[in-house]
Amino acid sequence: LIGEGDAVWLADSSGGADAIMSGEVPSADSITNSLVVGFNMVANPYPVALQLGDIPTASLTDQDVIFTWDGATYTKYTYYAGFAWYDNAFTDSTTVEIAVGDGFWLDSAAGGSLILDKQY
Repeated sequence: LIGEGDAVWLADSSGGADAIMSGEVPSADSITNSLVVGFNMVANPYPVALQLGDIPTASLTDQDVIFTWDGATYTKYTYYAGFAWYDNAFTDSTTVEIAVGDGFWLDSAAGGSLILDKQY
């Protein structure tokens, strides 16, 4: 069973199937995911886009990294404590959105918990 905020890899050998997502919309004000040190696959559990700046900084460690997939390549965003999220060109990426239903990799330096707050 996949829990709220869990993400999965989906291998589609037919090359054309669409994933169907269904279930209850979480009503909790926040969802907490356990993190290990290193790579964690995470998804936004709420039915609204998630901006990188919406991730509570208490869940993050300096230089944690998020990787998003656009269908062809990964984009890397690094968190600098006390500042914001930045891409490889060191452009402020705090307003970059992760779409509803999209997962992302979080490379966590310290592990712990990732808390995602309801944005509606």
